[in-house]
Amino acid sequence: FSNPKIKLLTNSEVTAVDGFIGNFKAKITEKPRYVNEKCNLCTECEQVCPVEVSNEFDFGLSKRKAIYIPFPEAVPPRYVVDDKNCTKCGKCIEVCKPGAINLEEQSKEIDVEVGTIIVAIGHDTYEPRKGEFGYGLYENVVTTPQLERLLNKSGPTEGQLPSGKSSPKTVVFISCVGSRQEPGVYQPIEQNQQLNRYCSRLCCMAGLNNALEIKERYPNTKVYYLYRDMRTFGKGHEDYYKKASESGVIFMKYKPEALPTVSSDPRGGIVVTVQDVLTSNETIAIPADFVVLNVGIIPRADASQVQTMLKIPRGVEGFFSEAHAKLRPLDTPSDGIFIAGTAQGPKDITDSTAMGSAAAARASI
Repeated sequence: FSNPKIKLLTNSEVTAVDGFIGNFKAKITEKPRYVNEKCNLCTECEQVCPVEVSNEFDFGLSKRKAIYIPFPEAVPPRYVVDDKNCTKCGKCIEVCKPGAINLEEQSKEIDVEVGTIIVAIGHDTYEPRKGEFGYGLYENVVTTPQLERLLNKSGPTEGQLPSGKSSPKTVVFISCVGSRQEPGVYQPIEQNQQLNRYCSRLCCMAGLNNALEIKERYPNTKVYYLYRDMRTFGKGHEDYYKKASESGVIFMKYKPEALPTVSSDPRGGIVVTVQDVLTSNETIAIPADFVVLNVGIIPRADASQVQTMLKIPRGVEGFFSEAHAKLRPLDTPSDGIFIAGTAQGPKDITDSTAMGSAAAARASI
């Protein structure tokens, strides 16, 4: 980001927008980091910090301090203080030799004038309700993002699945968790829970890729993949399914009205029960060391705030709506405001990249 025409504001939030195409006025709140550019990443502040909280980057699978580096590739590469959990005890200041910490730092208000706006706020991943497919009841039931952190060598377990053994004996994947929820078929755990009726588009590829990763790392592990429909759309993505089949992943297809269940095994551990369409609806019980829920995409939690601020519409599912699906797929009804990526709906990296490039070209006109 050394380009003089690019100004990157981290830890910042757009709080107000006014004006029209070519003459938008935006108010931005730049929140304090409490750590300045003198930080040399010595880690001493982190070592003496007495506060320990759940690490959101690891999806709650590990802990972090109140002064921390958000993730290894964070920009800028320096520490930040979590002011919601920091007790202001001052121990970090005492050990910071460069004098990079100022716990009295205040927020800054920045006013900018811009010609166009691109909304690319991304998405959140579906968080299963407690008890949904055993999530929150059994610690070895995890979601796709949690699994990917566990498999990452810089993750909380240094790339190992914590099954209590040298390697997990059985891993079960369950697809369409948080997607394609049909009224009368899917039973909400909470009253007035919104049903996500759409397909999240990338869950099948993500699940198959993770299944292949596990088979490569643990060749002797049995991997079961329970799916409703296999939707590996896109160039070359069918290869994921082919490679998984060839590597020994066992596929079982369930009907939407007969969802798999996850329960405790009287002999210890957990068991996944599924009515398999591919074996004439035979009911099969699978003792599992690990269960992975392939969760879908949902709109960002703060999408309603952006909608109110920019006065642009959202569809029934909560994603931002384009002006016209065919003729103006990047525009919103408000001239000069464009959308890109999963802010508009579920899509994979390839589609998000293409849409981002197209939105940038559209805005530059």
